[in-house]
Amino acid sequence: MDVSPFARLLPYFDQGNVYNMMNVNAEYNDPTLYNSNAVGRVIPFFLCPSEINRAPNFVAKYGNIGGVNYGFCMGDWYVWSGINGSPAGDPPTRSAFGVNLQRRWADFTDGVSTTLLMSEVKNYQPYIRDCGSLSHINTPGNIPSPGADPMTVAPEYSGSGCTILANAHTQWNEVAVHHIGMTTAWPPNKKTPGGPGNLYPDVDLNSQRERIGGPTYAAITSRSYHTGGVNTLFGDGSVKFLSSSIDGLVWRAVGTVAGGELVSGDSY
Repeated sequence: MDVSPFARLLPYFDQGNVYNMMNVNAEYNDPTLYNSNAVGRVIPFFLCPSEINRAPNFVAKYGNIGGVNYGFCMGDWYVWSGINGSPAGDPPTRSAFGVNLQRRWADFTDGVSTTLLMSEVKNYQPYIRDCGSLSHINTPGNIPSPGADPMTVAPEYSGSGCTILANAHTQWNEVAVHHIGMTTAWPPNKKTPGGPGNLYPDVDLNSQRERIGGPTYAAITSRSYHTGGVNTLFGDGSVKFLSSSIDGLVWRAVGTVAGGELVSGDSY
Protein backbone atom coordinates (compact mmCIF):
# COMPACT_ATOMS: atom_id res chain seq x y z
CA MET A 1 0.00 0.00 0.00
CA ASP A 2 1.03 3.60 -0.48
CA VAL A 3 1.31 5.18 2.96
CA SER A 4 1.12 8.95 2.76
CA PRO A 5 3.51 11.15 4.76
CA PHE A 6 0.55 12.38 6.78
CA ALA A 7 -0.30 8.80 7.75
CA ARG A 8 3.29 8.23 8.83
CA LEU A 9 3.10 11.29 11.07
CA LEU A 10 0.04 10.08 12.97
CA PRO A 11 1.92 8.34 15.81
CA TYR A 12 3.87 11.52 16.56
CA PHE A 13 0.86 13.58 17.65
CA ASP A 14 -1.24 11.17 19.65
CA GLN A 15 -2.92 9.51 16.67
CA GLY A 16 -1.01 6.24 16.87
CA ASN A 17 -4.27 4.36 17.38
CA VAL A 18 -5.45 5.51 13.94
CA TYR A 19 -2.16 4.50 12.32
CA ASN A 20 -2.26 1.09 14.00
CA MET A 21 -5.70 0.46 12.52
CA MET A 22 -4.29 0.78 9.01
CA ASN A 23 -3.06 -2.23 7.08
CA VAL A 24 -0.04 -0.86 5.29
CA ASN A 25 0.30 -4.06 3.23
CA ALA A 26 -3.13 -3.71 1.63
CA GLU A 27 -3.81 -2.41 -1.84
CA TYR A 28 -4.85 1.23 -2.01
CA ASN A 29 -8.24 0.37 -3.53
CA ASP A 30 -9.14 -2.37 -1.04
CA PRO A 31 -11.23 -0.62 1.62
CA THR A 32 -11.72 -3.81 3.63
CA LEU A 33 -8.04 -4.46 4.19
CA TYR A 34 -7.04 -0.81 4.12
CA ASN A 35 -9.53 -0.20 6.94
CA SER A 36 -11.99 2.54 6.16
CA ASN A 37 -12.46 3.12 9.90
CA ALA A 38 -8.93 4.50 9.96
CA VAL A 39 -8.67 6.50 6.76
CA GLY A 40 -12.28 7.68 6.84
CA ARG A 41 -11.53 10.30 9.46
CA VAL A 42 -11.07 14.02 9.61
CA ILE A 43 -7.81 14.74 11.45
CA PRO A 44 -8.14 18.27 12.93
CA PHE A 45 -4.35 18.62 13.20
CA PHE A 46 -4.10 18.59 9.40
CA LEU A 47 -6.38 21.62 9.00
CA CYS A 48 -5.60 25.29 9.59
CA PRO A 49 -8.05 27.12 11.88
CA SER A 50 -8.57 29.60 9.01
CA GLU A 51 -9.77 26.95 6.55
CA ILE A 52 -13.32 27.89 5.49
CA ASN A 53 -14.32 24.46 4.12
CA ARG A 54 -13.64 21.84 6.76
CA ALA A 55 -16.23 19.34 5.54
CA PRO A 56 -14.91 15.84 4.83
CA ASN A 57 -14.73 14.63 1.26
CA PHE A 58 -16.82 11.55 0.49
CA VAL A 59 -14.74 9.00 -1.40
CA ALA A 60 -16.60 5.88 -2.50
CA LYS A 61 -13.80 3.52 -1.41
CA TYR A 62 -13.65 4.78 2.16
CA GLY A 63 -16.51 7.08 3.01
CA ASN A 64 -15.54 10.43 4.49
CA ILE A 65 -11.91 11.56 4.47
CA GLY A 66 -10.54 14.80 5.84
CA GLY A 67 -8.41 17.29 4.02
CA VAL A 68 -5.11 19.02 4.60
CA ASN A 69 -3.91 22.61 4.64
CA TYR A 70 -0.23 21.78 4.50
CA GLY A 71 1.61 20.38 1.49
CA PHE A 72 5.00 18.69 1.25
CA CYS A 73 7.33 20.38 -1.23
CA MET A 74 7.52 17.92 -4.14
CA GLY A 75 9.08 19.87 -6.99
CA ASP A 76 8.99 23.00 -9.12
CA TRP A 77 7.10 21.94 -12.22
CA TYR A 78 8.96 18.65 -12.43
CA VAL A 79 7.70 16.11 -9.90
CA TRP A 80 8.41 12.66 -11.35
CA SER A 81 9.61 11.18 -14.65
CA GLY A 82 7.00 8.44 -14.58
CA ILE A 83 6.92 4.69 -14.22
CA ASN A 84 9.05 4.23 -17.35
CA GLY A 85 11.32 7.20 -16.82
CA SER A 86 13.18 8.50 -19.84
CA PRO A 87 15.72 6.71 -22.06
CA ALA A 88 18.49 8.86 -20.62
CA GLY A 89 17.30 8.46 -17.04
CA ASP A 90 15.69 11.50 -15.49
CA PRO A 91 16.93 12.90 -12.18
CA PRO A 92 14.81 12.82 -9.02
CA THR A 93 12.77 15.86 -8.11
CA ARG A 94 14.83 18.84 -7.05
CA SER A 95 12.81 19.28 -3.86
CA ALA A 96 12.75 17.64 -0.45
CA PHE A 97 10.08 15.04 -1.18
CA GLY A 98 9.33 12.86 -4.17
CA VAL A 99 8.00 9.59 -5.51
CA ASN A 100 10.00 6.54 -4.38
CA LEU A 101 12.61 8.89 -2.99
CA GLN A 102 14.62 8.93 0.21
CA ARG A 103 16.80 11.83 1.24
CA ARG A 104 19.35 12.23 4.02
CA TRP A 105 19.96 15.54 5.72
CA ALA A 106 23.40 15.44 4.12
CA ASP A 107 21.66 15.73 0.74
CA PHE A 108 20.42 19.22 1.67
CA THR A 109 23.59 20.92 0.48
CA ASP A 110 21.80 24.25 0.06
CA GLY A 111 21.42 24.26 3.85
CA VAL A 112 18.44 23.09 5.88
CA SER A 113 17.67 26.63 7.08
CA THR A 114 17.02 27.74 3.50
CA THR A 115 15.28 24.62 2.20
CA LEU A 116 11.50 24.45 2.10
CA LEU A 117 9.82 21.33 3.47
CA MET A 118 6.15 22.29 3.60
CA SER A 119 3.86 25.20 2.86
CA GLU A 120 0.18 26.00 3.17
CA VAL A 121 -2.45 24.88 0.66
CA LYS A 122 -6.23 25.17 0.44
CA ASN A 123 -8.69 22.36 1.03
CA TYR A 124 -11.13 21.72 -1.86
CA GLN A 125 -8.89 23.46 -4.36
CA PRO A 126 -10.11 23.15 -8.00
CA TYR A 127 -7.58 21.34 -10.16
CA ILE A 128 -7.00 19.94 -13.62
CA ARG A 129 -5.38 16.54 -13.99
CA ASP A 130 -4.58 13.63 -16.28
CA CYS A 131 -3.96 15.50 -19.52
CA GLY A 132 -1.64 12.69 -20.63
CA SER A 133 1.22 15.16 -20.72
CA LEU A 134 1.74 18.88 -20.91
CA SER A 135 2.48 20.12 -24.41
CA HIS A 136 5.21 22.61 -23.47
CA ILE A 137 6.41 21.36 -20.09
CA ASN A 138 7.57 17.78 -20.42
CA THR A 139 11.27 17.57 -19.65
CA PRO A 140 12.92 18.13 -16.24
CA GLY A 141 15.35 20.78 -17.44
CA ASN A 142 12.89 22.85 -19.47
CA ILE A 143 10.51 24.57 -17.10
CA PRO A 144 9.02 28.04 -17.50
CA SER A 145 9.94 31.12 -15.55
CA PRO A 146 7.86 31.74 -12.41
CA GLY A 147 6.91 35.05 -14.03
CA ALA A 148 5.57 33.49 -17.25
CA ASP A 149 1.95 33.69 -18.35
CA PRO A 150 0.26 30.49 -17.12
CA MET A 151 -1.99 29.91 -20.13
CA THR A 152 0.85 30.54 -22.58
CA VAL A 153 3.22 28.00 -21.03
CA ALA A 154 0.46 25.52 -20.13
CA PRO A 155 -2.56 25.75 -22.44
CA GLU A 156 -3.87 22.74 -20.53
CA TYR A 157 -5.18 25.25 -17.99
CA SER A 158 -8.18 25.43 -20.33
CA GLY A 159 -9.03 21.89 -19.24
CA SER A 160 -9.29 20.59 -22.79
CA GLY A 161 -8.56 16.86 -22.87
CA CYS A 162 -8.10 16.74 -19.11
CA THR A 163 -10.20 15.96 -16.04
CA ILE A 164 -11.41 18.88 -13.93
CA LEU A 165 -12.30 18.41 -10.26
CA ALA A 166 -12.73 20.68 -7.25
CA ASN A 167 -11.44 18.56 -4.40
CA ALA A 168 -7.65 18.81 -4.26
CA HIS A 169 -6.09 18.44 -0.81
CA THR A 170 -9.11 16.55 0.54
CA GLN A 171 -7.49 13.13 1.12
CA TRP A 172 -4.82 12.97 3.80
CA ASN A 173 -4.21 9.27 3.09
CA GLU A 174 -3.38 9.81 -0.60
CA VAL A 175 0.07 10.17 -2.13
CA ALA A 176 -0.66 12.33 -5.19
CA VAL A 177 0.98 15.75 -5.27
CA HIS A 178 -2.39 17.47 -5.70
CA HIS A 179 -3.64 15.97 -2.43
CA ILE A 180 -0.68 16.02 -0.07
CA GLY A 181 1.88 18.24 -1.78
CA MET A 182 2.75 21.59 -3.30
CA THR A 183 5.22 22.78 -5.90
CA THR A 184 7.12 26.01 -6.45
CA ALA A 185 6.03 26.40 -10.07
CA TRP A 186 4.29 29.67 -9.16
CA PRO A 187 4.87 31.99 -6.19
CA PRO A 188 2.48 31.77 -3.23
CA ASN A 189 -1.15 32.77 -3.86
CA LYS A 190 -0.59 33.43 -7.57
CA LYS A 191 -3.94 33.39 -9.39
CA THR A 192 -4.10 30.90 -12.25
CA PRO A 193 -7.56 30.91 -13.86
CA GLY A 194 -8.61 27.81 -15.73
CA GLY A 195 -11.28 25.51 -17.01
CA PRO A 196 -13.61 26.17 -19.95
CA GLY A 197 -14.00 29.93 -20.26
CA ASN A 198 -11.87 30.34 -17.13
CA LEU A 199 -14.73 28.91 -15.11
CA TYR A 200 -12.48 28.75 -12.05
CA PRO A 201 -10.63 31.90 -10.98
CA ASP A 202 -7.79 29.83 -9.54
CA VAL A 203 -6.83 26.23 -10.35
CA ASP A 204 -3.97 23.78 -9.87
CA LEU A 205 -2.60 21.60 -12.67
CA ASN A 206 -1.23 18.04 -12.66
CA SER A 207 -0.24 16.56 -16.01
CA GLN A 208 -0.68 12.94 -14.98
CA ARG A 209 -1.22 11.41 -11.58
CA GLU A 210 1.64 9.43 -10.11
CA ARG A 211 -0.76 6.59 -9.35
CA ILE A 212 -1.49 6.01 -13.02
CA GLY A 213 2.14 6.15 -14.03
CA GLY A 214 3.04 9.77 -14.68
CA PRO A 215 5.17 11.47 -15.88
CA THR A 216 4.09 14.14 -13.45
CA TYR A 217 4.60 17.85 -14.06
CA ALA A 218 2.50 19.95 -11.72
CA ALA A 219 1.73 23.47 -10.60
CA ILE A 220 0.26 22.94 -7.13
CA THR A 221 0.44 26.43 -5.71
CA SER A 222 0.90 27.27 -2.05
CA ARG A 223 -2.17 29.23 -0.90
CA SER A 224 -3.67 30.39 2.37
CA TYR A 225 -6.49 32.44 3.84
CA HIS A 226 -3.97 34.68 5.63
CA THR A 227 -3.56 38.17 4.31
CA GLY A 228 -0.41 38.67 2.30
CA GLY A 229 1.34 35.31 2.42
CA VAL A 230 1.71 31.72 3.56
CA ASN A 231 3.21 29.89 6.52
CA THR A 232 6.15 27.69 5.55
CA LEU A 233 8.24 25.03 7.27
CA PHE A 234 11.99 24.87 6.66
CA GLY A 235 14.44 22.05 7.15
CA ASP A 236 15.82 23.43 10.39
CA GLY A 237 12.34 23.26 11.96
CA SER A 238 11.68 26.99 11.68
CA VAL A 239 8.30 28.29 10.51
CA LYS A 240 8.31 31.51 8.50
CA PHE A 241 5.50 33.60 7.06
CA LEU A 242 6.56 34.31 3.47
CA SER A 243 4.99 37.12 1.48
CA SER A 244 2.93 36.48 -1.64
CA SER A 245 5.18 39.08 -3.29
CA ILE A 246 8.32 36.99 -2.82
CA ASP A 247 10.47 36.92 -5.93
CA GLY A 248 9.50 33.80 -7.88
CA LEU A 249 13.14 32.82 -8.41
CA VAL A 250 13.81 33.03 -4.67
CA TRP A 251 10.74 30.87 -4.06
CA ARG A 252 12.11 28.33 -6.53
CA ALA A 253 15.51 28.48 -4.86
CA VAL A 254 14.23 27.69 -1.37
CA GLY A 255 12.31 24.80 -2.93
CA THR A 256 15.48 22.96 -3.96
CA VAL A 257 17.72 20.85 -1.73
CA ALA A 258 20.89 21.07 -3.81
CA GLY A 259 20.37 23.76 -6.44
CA GLY A 260 23.46 25.69 -5.39
CA GLU A 261 21.56 28.98 -5.15
CA LEU A 262 22.76 31.63 -2.73
CA VAL A 263 19.72 32.66 -0.71
CA SER A 264 19.88 34.80 2.39
CA GLY A 265 17.17 35.34 4.93
CA ASP A 266 16.89 38.93 3.70
CA SER A 267 15.60 37.60 0.36
CA TYR A 268 12.31 36.59 1.92
